[in-house]
Amino acid sequence: MVSDVQASITQNRIVYGIKRKSPLYGCLNMINGIPPNYMHCVLRGVTKLLVTLWTSSNNHNKPYSITRDLPTIDAALCSQTHPHKFSCSP
Repeated sequence: MVSDVQASITQNRIVYGIKRKSPLYGCLNMINGIPPNYMHCVLRGVTKLLVTLWTSSNNHNKPYSITRDLPTIDAALCSQTHPHKFSCSP
C-alpha cells in the first residue's frame, strides 16, 4: 500500500483507488489500524473464501491450512455453552 501511495503522488494519477496521501497517513496504520467491515468480509465473500482456504483438503500442505487441527477446533466450539443467567434484561 505504501508503494501505491507513492506511485499515486509521483505519477499524479489514481493507483488502486488511492488518489492522494491521507492526512492520517503518518498517524494511523491503514492496514492493521482499521477493523474489517461487514461489506467486504461478508457481502463480498472474503470470509467465505478464507474459511474455504483454511479448511479445504486441497490445501492440506499449505502453511495456512488448519485441516489437521479441525477436530480440536470442533471440540472447542462444541464445548462452549451459552449463558444461563443475565444480570439485566436485554
